[in-house]
Amino acid sequence: WKLSADTRPNQHFTLRGSYEHGDRTIGAYNPNAQGDSFVEAEALTNLPDLRKFDEAARTYNSWKLQAQVFATDEINLSLGTTGRKDDYTKSLFGLKSDDVKAYNAEISYTPGANRDFFLFGERMDRRSLQNARQSGATPSTNPLDNWAADLKELTDTWGLGWTEKFAKVWTLDLTGNLSRSDGKANLFSPPGGTPDRAVGFDNYDDTKLFTLLGRLDYKVSPSIRTGV
Repeated sequence: WKLSADTRPNQHFTLRGSYEHGDRTIGAYNPNAQGDSFVEAEALTNLPDLRKFDEAARTYNSWKLQAQVFATDEINLSLGTTGRKDDYTKSLFGLKSDDVKAYNAEISYTPGANRDFFLFGERMDRRSLQNARQSGATPSTNPLDNWAADLKELTDTWGLGWTEKFAKVWTLDLTGNLSRSDGKANLFSPPGGTPDRAVGFDNYDDTKLFTLLGRLDYKVSPSIRTGV
């Protein structure tokens, strides 16, 4: 179910918000179904507990909030935040929780019908928890073989754009985007099990993306355009 609100108390300000809750249930899980793909079923090699997050029972809560400020006829400011938390409380293994929060801001400047400029930024903070058990060909029943991964990701994104129309037939469009992700994986396993004292690492999801786009269009006729 979902609740939402939208208000515009005056011509210079709008506010929108929503909250959503979901609950997914499943039927019985049969770990022996893996044998259905063989003429003669082999011994069970998978863990007997469901570990696939896309099939597991799940509840989630999400929210969105966005405000727009029309400072002048030319300047528009937008501020927003979103979040979603997924919980798999009935799962012993696999994804246990996934929590994502994002904050963004954008400012645009449109001095006339032929010119537009914008600048935006966003920060996304994600944290997820996964559980598993180290096993061989025969599934382990030893809790000492359990291990957990607490993953943290932080992604910053910046971008800008400029559109210019001139001489009634030319359109110049320039955009740039920079995104940088940095993550940390905290691993845990009980001493004496397999693996013995799992070791985490810092360079989890260490990604940098830089994009530039330039486009120049020429209006040949009302129905034909060409560009590079």
